[in-house]
Amino acid sequence: MLATDGTTWVRHRDVEGARWLVLDRSGTIVAEVVAPEDLVIHHIGVEHVWGVREDALGIPWIYRFRIRKGS
Repeated sequence: MLATDGTTWVRHRDVEGARWLVLDRSGTIVAEVVAPEDLVIHHIGVEHVWGVREDALGIPWIYRFRIRKGS
């Protein structure tokens, strides 16, 4: 996924769930976000990423995760 700031977001699965690696234009990892695997990202901000996932009843919930810089 490409963000408006020119970074590339790549989803990597690990034991914590899905980990989004944020790469700058040179391909260096500059940040990461650990989020549930079924999160659908809707907005990438400066410090947070916002997404939606559904619970067991199919009700959508909005989630916010901090972008951890310097990873």
